[in-house]
Amino acid sequence: MAPGGSHNGGVFGGDEAAVLLAGLCTRESLDRAVDAGVIATAAAVLGWQGYKRPKTTGVVAAVWLLWLVCKIVEGKSAWAEFTGNASHARSATESAVREVGSMLAAWAALLLPFAVDAKRVLAPAASQAGHCLSSLWQLLAWWQRGLLALCMLALVGTVSAASTAVAAVQRHTGAVGEVLFQFSFAVCGPCLWWLTAHLPCEFSNLLVSIAISFVPTLLSVRALLQLEQEREGVDPGYEALPKTGQLFAPEWSPEESTSDKEAPSPELQQRLCAWLSYWSCWPFFHLACMMRNTELVPNQSKPAVDGLLLALAAWAQVWQASRVAPYIYMACAGCLSRFSEHAAEATSAASNSAAGLAFRMWEASSSMLLGEHGSRWAMVAAGAAAALVLASFVLHVMALANALLTLGILAGIGFDSARCAARCNSEATPSRLAFWVVSTCWLWLCSLPLGAGSLLAAWTPLVLAVAVAFGELMLKALVRVLRAAASMLLARSRGGHASEGPQAAQEAEPQGQLAADLEASPI
Repeated sequence: MAPGGSHNGGVFGGDEAAVLLAGLCTRESLDRAVDAGVIATAAAVLGWQGYKRPKTTGVVAAVWLLWLVCKIVEGKSAWAEFTGNASHARSATESAVREVGSMLAAWAALLLPFAVDAKRVLAPAASQAGHCLSSLWQLLAWWQRGLLALCMLALVGTVSAASTAVAAVQRHTGAVGEVLFQFSFAVCGPCLWWLTAHLPCEFSNLLVSIAISFVPTLLSVRALLQLEQEREGVDPGYEALPKTGQLFAPEWSPEESTSDKEAPSPELQQRLCAWLSYWSCWPFFHLACMMRNTELVPNQSKPAVDGLLLALAAWAQVWQASRVAPYIYMACAGCLSRFSEHAAEATSAASNSAAGLAFRMWEASSSMLLGEHGSRWAMVAAGAAAALVLASFVLHVMALANALLTLGILAGIGFDSARCAARCNSEATPSRLAFWVVSTCWLWLCSLPLGAGSLLAAWTPLVLAVAVAFGELMLKALVRVLRAAASMLLARSRGGHASEGPQAAQEAEPQGQLAADLEASPI
């Protein structure tokens, strides 16, 4: 047994382990460990200096090699001198490290006495654990050591990859949150559809109307009001409605160019573009609601259709799926171009056949009426009936043309709105939002009962065309009218309360006098 190993044999309970530990703890092993540490530290310092200062390190290395070559040429033992210098440097470094270690230990004992106590308690356990690991390493075969080293490297690589992934996720926290938020619609959308599908038909229709048109209109008007406040120099963070006279500046003139106005804040511009992108998809929702109110959809299926429309509207508004509107319009334009080519050919052939059939029917009916009966009154009745049929047909064609023209204008402005929202055009965004607000309000007026809506619907294309050019002015006029009506109602209510005060006082005077007389009477 080697010297110094007898005191370690009791720890592991075996002579072989004691011999191995004694070999590890010899002076030679410690010297080799110190030499390895010094060499590794020197190599690391030289490598770092070479990476940071390559020119200086190269010059020093060249000078050292030149000195070594000169010494060898002179015939001196340059290598022996180099090893002597290295041994002296090693000894000086070892002593310096020991002194620095002693100094740090002394300061630690002064400043961190609890750390010294912890060392006193944990040092024996750590020493025993280190000795156990060393003995186990010595007892392992070479292939087992290699396998263990590979496992340790794999563990270190896994930890490094995990830390890198965590850092990347932290750098892209916004993108990850956006992706998770978009995936949340896979749960919220079906739930919203299921809840709406179990509502009565009237409630589901009202809920869809509110979600598709009413709420976006109010929020778009609110965004435009905040934009006007920013242009007037009012704090955009002020959420309440402005006072009278602050809603739209009276000094605003139509000749004022939108390019001269200041651009809105980034947050407000993002909200404006988000709502404009939704309004670009609004014609599809409007067409779907029109088809839903027809007989094409059975009554028992209307709540399910309402649930689907509500889920899609929420997807477009909250999850901002309306950003894909430009691509939808491009696909629709391609499909419409192909459909128009086939429809033109079919329409030309059908018109020729229909004209020939109508001419033959007219000849047959006229010959039957005039040939057999010879009655002029029958001819007049036939002409009147034909005129009524023609007038009804013309009215239906005009209504269809009116609806198609309205949908065409809405689709065209929707495509332009999608383009403005995709480009974040701050100049055209307010006018397009104002157009959608005005057009929605007008379509609400067209849905009035008792024939008033039908009369107004005939002017829808003209109103939409005017709203394209003067949407902001029309919206400002509408808001001014509403504000004036609200102020008049408030003034009348306040005036009524003020007039009730003197009248109540006059009525109270006789009652007070009567009470005073009763108190003063001897009875």
